[in-house]
Order: sequence, then structure tokens, then C-alpha cells
Amino acid sequence: MAVDFVLSIGAKIGEYLIVPIGRQLGYLIYYKRNLESLRNEVKKVEERRGAMQHSVDDAKRNGDLIRPDVEGWFTRVDGHNKVAESILENDTEAKKRCLNWLWCPNMKLRYSLSRKAKKNAEEAAKLYSEGNFTKVSDRQTPQGIEVISTQGIKVFESRRQIMEKVIEVLKDDSVNVIGICGMGGVGKTTLVKDIAKRVKEEKLFNEVVISVVSQNPDEKKIQGEIADMLGLKFEEESTFGRASRLHARLRTIQRILVVLDDVWKRIELSVIGIPFGDAHKEDIVRYGIGLDLFESIDSIGQARDRVHGYVGNLKKCYLLLDSEVEECVKIHDVIRDVAISIASREENSFMVRCDEELKDWPENDRHKHNAVISMRCIGMPNNLVFPKLQLLRIQSNRYIFQEFPKSFFEWMKELKVVALLEMSIRSLPASLRCLTNLRTLSLFFCKSTEIDLSIIGTLKNLEILSFVALEIHELPEEMGNLTHLKILDLLNSDVGRVPPGILSRLSKLEELYLGKIFQNGYQDKDGIDEGNALITELESLPNLVSLSVSLPRIEYWPRDLVLEKVKNFDIALTRTRSMYSLVCNYLLPNKLELGEFDISVHMLAARLKMLWKSAKILNLHSIAGLMNIVSDFFDLEEVYFGNLIKLSIDDCKDLECLVNTTDHRQLSRKAFTALEDLNLSVLPKLTHLWKGLTQLVRLCNLRSVSVYGCNNLESVFTIYIARNLVQLEQLDIQFSHKMEVIVSSEGAGEHGIEAANKIEFPKLTQLRLCYLQSLAIICRAVDIAIVLPRLKVLELRNMPKLNCLCIASGSEYNTTVQPLFHNEDTLTNIEVMQVCDMDNLIEIWPRDLKAKLRQMGFRNCAKLPSILLPSNLIECMQNLEELIVAGCESVKVAFDVGALNADEDHGAARALPSLDNLELYRLPNLTHVWANYSPGIQGFQSLRSLVVYSHYCLGTRSRDDEGMRNTIIFPRLTEVELEDLPNLMSFFLQAYTIEGTFLKRLVLHKIPKLIGLCPASESNFDTPMHSLFNNKVCFFHLRPQ
Repeated sequence: MAVDFVLSIGAKIGEYLIVPIGRQLGYLIYYKRNLESLRNEVKKVEERRGAMQHSVDDAKRNGDLIRPDVEGWFTRVDGHNKVAESILENDTEAKKRCLNWLWCPNMKLRYSLSRKAKKNAEEAAKLYSEGNFTKVSDRQTPQGIEVISTQGIKVFESRRQIMEKVIEVLKDDSVNVIGICGMGGVGKTTLVKDIAKRVKEEKLFNEVVISVVSQNPDEKKIQGEIADMLGLKFEEESTFGRASRLHARLRTIQRILVVLDDVWKRIELSVIGIPFGDAHKEDIVRYGIGLDLFESIDSIGQARDRVHGYVGNLKKCYLLLDSEVEECVKIHDVIRDVAISIASREENSFMVRCDEELKDWPENDRHKHNAVISMRCIGMPNNLVFPKLQLLRIQSNRYIFQEFPKSFFEWMKELKVVALLEMSIRSLPASLRCLTNLRTLSLFFCKSTEIDLSIIGTLKNLEILSFVALEIHELPEEMGNLTHLKILDLLNSDVGRVPPGILSRLSKLEELYLGKIFQNGYQDKDGIDEGNALITELESLPNLVSLSVSLPRIEYWPRDLVLEKVKNFDIALTRTRSMYSLVCNYLLPNKLELGEFDISVHMLAARLKMLWKSAKILNLHSIAGLMNIVSDFFDLEEVYFGNLIKLSIDDCKDLECLVNTTDHRQLSRKAFTALEDLNLSVLPKLTHLWKGLTQLVRLCNLRSVSVYGCNNLESVFTIYIARNLVQLEQLDIQFSHKMEVIVSSEGAGEHGIEAANKIEFPKLTQLRLCYLQSLAIICRAVDIAIVLPRLKVLELRNMPKLNCLCIASGSEYNTTVQPLFHNEDTLTNIEVMQVCDMDNLIEIWPRDLKAKLRQMGFRNCAKLPSILLPSNLIECMQNLEELIVAGCESVKVAFDVGALNADEDHGAARALPSLDNLELYRLPNLTHVWANYSPGIQGFQSLRSLVVYSHYCLGTRSRDDEGMRNTIIFPRLTEVELEDLPNLMSFFLQAYTIEGTFLKRLVLHKIPKLIGLCPASESNFDTPMHSLFNNKVCFFHLRPQ
């Protein structure tokens, strides 16, 4: 024992003395190794620092925020490297010799450096390990509308009034959509940005986001722009998935303003994922069926008709309001609250919470007699007892997963309707199988991770099943047990696969909304065969009357399929559906959309003979080999399009004409008689719309025609067809470079057709002609006049061969130019005219014009008359409210009022009494705004806003101006902006002054020769230095900007 004790003491002495001594000696012995280790570790850290710096630089370029832990690491690395560099530099001192011939190392310095090197090498290794960041930055949530500056952009009184009206309407909670309409370039974008910025500043909305829609809307781009401003990152790739996620995110914001800019045509908000505040009539139908509210009703269609009848009656009593969306209605808050209050007092009462989100469920004792519960809440408690509950509608937060207790529904056995909205659920509770009376089940915009739907197969009495915007990998086999099911709704859901045999067992199914199926995979022969088998099952459903399905390829549709009882359908056989085909629309419009296949391989008559005769909307896109939609599209003896209301064709590269009857193929007498809307886009080989005997084509109901990007098309209508367009309201032709006329004389005088001396479009109100390189006239036939008695909106842009709109009698150009309109009355009813980029336009107006123009704009028209509006035209434009002229080099005088005649009622000559806004930009040769203004003229009495910008010659005096002195009274002028006028000395070139004005806004910029605003005394009028205003102008209302 003593020996062991001594050995133990000796071991401890060795541990506390020898080991430390050895460590200290090691610093001297391993000096080179420690310094080399430090060099290696520092090199590794520097390499990692360089790699991380690249990542940081990329993140900064993307506008991301660098994470604090990353910035801290860089700071520690920089500090460590400075210390390491000092240690390694001192290595040279440690190597110096004591004498030239004797190596005498500095032991103290070597010891110190070695010790520090070892310690710093360990720190470097730790820094290297810490620097393995998987993420160096976080996305910076964009500031949204606040970063969109409109500083320096002119704000006019007329637009300020519009802004105030819009903001006032935005404060009305019953308003969901506001439209700001106008021609291109009039300032709509600037206006909405100003409105959005202001409502954000005034905190009318919690969030304000903006997106540009453009002429060809890209729903993914719109979704992305809105998501960026909300700091939302999409994980989903599909449009449906992104819409669902965006919809749920927007629903979490209590008040949000979504600004959609540059909207050219109808856009469906639900496609993008923008929620709309109206009650959906289809929900009322389905809840009503579930609650068995409809007596003596045998079908879903009858129930829907009954609901629409009730809604119509309530509208007549002003208890419900019309909505901007066809299938929705609105209800005023007061009426809603009264209805809820009344329903809450009944024995089987309602509990409805529309606005607030409840954190806790209502107490059981207080609400145990509720028959209806509808609310927003978070959290699903256990042991809920609602023995009389028949309808349960729960809306929650899609970003928080909800755990349903297994017994959640156990004490709600009378439930007939369950609707779960915008919830994230991992599974459906097992107690769902207890709901033996359940007739309607709806999961709307719910997020799930491979949720097991097989339990639904136990709900044998279920009649309506809706999965809207739900990701479903595969429908469970158990769903085939739902033999009482009447509606199966999978619209906007990603359904990977529907196993064979399920649909055929749903024998009572009346309405099937499959949406998009077989989109991912299943493109091989086995997949196509399975798709064929699935669609073939529909033949065995004797009650099926409504069908909506989207298949990626035409091969999925079986040949010779006959669905005799299907009356309403929306069928797409294409991978890429049009944007407006993706909307949940349960009033199926009988739409057929076909695309992305070769017509020579797939003859359609056999596949679609049941559908095309009753189709009301036909969309064709990207069909190879399609030369005309009669002989190529349907190989039939007689072509029948009697029910067709809308026809859209785009990107069919081989299409040469719509209808070709030269092969003696017969058109039905009713063919195209119902057609209202015709859209043709990007058809490079299209040369004729109608080929053959055009008297067989009857377009008596056509209301809108749009032609875009048809570069080989030389005309749109023949004379015979044009004479029958009695309902045409809108005509839009763009980017068709070979088009020489709109109405061709082809076929006139042939086939028994007699030419009339005029062609009248009695209802045409909007005409847009843009980027037409060859068009100079509507109809070349000199003996035929084109009459447009109701034309209200005219837009002309970039038509280099057009040099005259309507020639004036006695004009010097009478024999040298060809006018677009022969009839002077064409311009009589126009209210809005925009003319842009017309370099060769030299004459616009007839000499005697009775005009109703309210808005007029000329931009980049280099050869306009030097006097834009002479006296005779000024007298005719009593309704003109806004005039914008920009980039017109030839204009020297804006208004020549010298020859105005006195008004019989007012006793004075009146000049543009309604003009509210006047803007003149970049007119390099402008010398006079108002020329020959005399005391007997009472003009511009309504002018509120005046902008004069960048005119070099304005302000250069002539001899004729000397000695004249007049005063112009602008009683309503509140805004004046003068900018970049290098020669302006006074407001008028003659000795004019402005009087009677209460200016609120005055902007003067780059006017070097301007002496002053007001004269010091009346004697100033006799001096050569003129002031901008006289001393009767009031400046008290000026506000700082």
C-alpha cells in the first residue's frame, strides 16, 4: 500500500510538473512546425473568406441583406489575420544570427512566437469551420409602392380632382374594384402610383402592391411582382400552386390595395390568386343542397336555377347588390349585420363572424344549440359539443398547420355541410367517418402534405365533394364508394392521377369538374391509354350534364366518344391553356380549347363531333398544318358554327384563311350568325379571312374584332361582309404590316352582289389602328363612302402612309392626298382622339366641323399644320376638356383666336370654354400659345392646369407684337408649370398679362430670361422688361411642394 501511495504521489508530481515543462519546451522544439501550421490554417481561412466574399457580393448585387452572423465572421477573420500576419513577420527577427559566423537564436522570441502561432492556428481552424455558411443573406422585402417615385412628374388640377374622388371611393368598404380608364399616354400610370403612394402614407391600407399587366398578360409575372412586394417566396412552379399561395397570403392582410397597371382587357383575379370580397353564388347552391333547403328539386341544375332566382329577387329588393364578377353578389355591411342578428335569435341559431379572427372557440354551453357556425379561427380544440350543428364553415391561416383532434367531429353528428377554407392540415380527423348525414364537403385553398383522403370514401351519403386548389397526387380508390355523389369538383387542383374504375362507379354524378389532370408525366403510350380509358368511363354516367376537364394532349380524348347528355362543357385539349380559361366558372360556357398538335396527324371530326356543334367559345392556338378552319379542321360535308359566340385563333403558323368555300364545301345558313367576338393573333401566313363566296358568311351579330400580328393580311372585310356588320362596336387592328385597306372591293359586282354607294357601321364606337405600315385608307373604292356615325374613340399610331384624316374642302392637298375618312361627319361624334407617331400626317380636320371632342392628344406628328387650332376649329370644339401636344415640330401656334365670331348668347367670342387641362411639350418651333388675342374674346374660362415645357422659340418677340397690350382673365387657373423655355421673358409674346387667377401651384424651371413674376407698378407695361403676371394675380393659395 505504501509503495502504491508513493507511486501515486510520483505520478501526480509528474502530471503537474513534467507535462507543463514538456509543453513549454515543445514551443521551442516545434517552432517551425507551429509557424508552418499557422501559415496553412491562415491560407485555408483566406480561401474560404474569398469564396464567401463572392457570395456576399452576389447577394448585395441582388439587393439582399447580409446576415449579421456572416458580417461578424468577416470581422473576426480580418482581426485574426492581422494578428497572424504580425506573428509571421516576426519570424524573420527570430532567425537573425548573434554574430556573422555564429548562429545564436533568440530563444525568448522563438518561444513567444511559437506559442502564439499554435494558439492562432487553433483559432484559424475554428474560424474555418465556422465559415461554412449555407446562407449568407436574407431577401429584403421590397418597399413596394414607396420606392416608385413620381417626383418631377406634373400633377394637374383635373387629375388631382380624380385622385380625390378615387381616394374617397377607396374609403368605402363596400367597393372592391375601381377602374381608371383612358387612352394610352394620358397619365393613368402616374395617377395610380400617386394614389397608391398617398393611401399608403395616410394608412388607409396596411399594404399597397402594384403590378404591370400589359397587353399580353403573364400571370406568373404578375404573381411574382405582387409576391416580391410582400416578401413572399414561391415554392410552387405551377400557376395554380402560386395562385393558391398568393391567395392565402393576401387573405392574411386585413386591408390591402392591389394596383394592376396597363390592363388592356378583362383579367380574372382568381387566376392570379387575388381574393375577391364577394359571396359566391355557387357556394350558396352547394350549401343549400347540403342543408336540404330546396323542396321538389330533382337535380343540381334545378337547385342552381332556384338560387339564382332567389338572388334575383333579393337584388330587386336591394338586399343584395350586383358584383363585378358574374357568379358573385355583394351585400352591404349593415344588411349583413342585421341578417346575422336576426338569425342569431332563432332557436337553432347562427353564429357568424365575418371580419375578426377568433383565437378561441365559443363556449359550448352558450352555443350548443347553433345550427350554423361560420368563422375564422386558429386552433382546433378537443371535446367540442354541438349536437344540433348542421353547417360548419371554418377559415384559418394557411401558413400555420392545424392539428385536428381525432375526436373533433365526434359530437357534431348532425352535420350536413363542412367547408374548410385556407387551412394547412396534415390529416383529416378520424371522427369524420362519424358524419353519416354529411352531404357537402369542401376543402377550398387548403394546403396539405400528402393528405390521406381515403377516409372520405366512408361518407356514403355525400352528394357534393369539392377540392379547390388542393394538391392531390392520386385520388384514392375508396372514392368510388360515393355512389350518391352528384358533384365532384377538382377545379384548380393539381391531380396527378385518377385510377381507372373510380368515375364509372359514381352513377349519380351530374357535374364533373376535373380541371387539369395528367399534366405531369403520363406522356407515353401507357399514360395515353390510361387517359383514354378514364375519359371513356364518362360514357357510363347516365346523369352527367356538365363536364370541365383539361388534358395536355389531344390523344387523351378517345375517338368516337359520345356524351349525349352533356349540355354544358369546358374542355381543353392542350398543355398551355389561355389565361382566362383557368377560372372557376361553374356556369360552363360550352368552351372548346385546342392546341399544340399537328392537324395532319389528328383529324378532329371523329374525336369532337359531339362537341363542336354546340361550342359557343372556340380557342385554337399553336396548331401545325391548320390552313383553314373549315376543310382542315373539320372534314365534314357541311360546316356548322351556328352557336359560336367567340372565336380566338393565335400562333397558328400555317393558317391562310378562316373560311374557304372555293372547294364547294357548304356552310350552314346559320354558320357564324351568333359570332360576337373574333380575335386573331400572330398568324403570319393569314391572307384572307373569308375566301370564296362571301355572301355565305353572315356576321350579323359580330361586336368586336381584334387583329394582331397578321403580317400577310391585306384586308379584313369584303364589301359584302362589311355591309352586314350592323352590330360591330369595336375594331382593333395592330402590327399587320401588309394591310392596305380594312374593307376590300374583292367580290364587288360578282356573284350577283350589287355594290352600294356607302358602307355604314352604325354601332362602331371604338377604332384603333396601330403599327400598320401600308394602311392609308379604310376602303379604296372611290364610289363607296364609309360612314361611322357613332364613332367615339379613335386611336391612330405609327401609320407612315397615312397623311390625312379628313380633307378640308378647298384644301391645297385636295388632289395629292387620300383621306382615311371621306365622310366629314365621321369626326363629328368622336369624344376621344389620340394620334401618335404619325410622321406624314399633314391634315386632320374638315373646314366645317361640328365636334364633340373631350380629350385630344397629338404626339410625335412632325408635319401637322403650323396653326394647330385656327379660329374656325376653336369655335367647333366647345366640349374640349383636355389637349396634349408633344413632339410636333411643325406647330408654331397652338391657338389662333383672331377670327373668332361673337357668341349670340354671351355677346363675346368664346374660345374653348370647357378646356380644363392644357399641356404643350417639346414643340421646338412654337412661337405663340395664344395668337391674335383681343379684348373682345372670352376664352379658356375653365382652364385649371397649364403646362408649357421645352419650347426654344417661345418668347421671341416680333415687330407685330410691339405696342399691343391686352389682359386675359383665367378665373379658374390654379396650376401653371413652365420649364425649359430659354427665350421666355413674359407669359405672352404680346403685352398680355394674366388676371383674376388664384394660383395654388406654380413651377418655374430653366427660364433664364424671365425678369419677374409681377410688375412693380402699372408703368412696367411700358418698359421692355415684361413680367409673367400682372398685379391682379393672387398668390395667397400657393403651397410649397
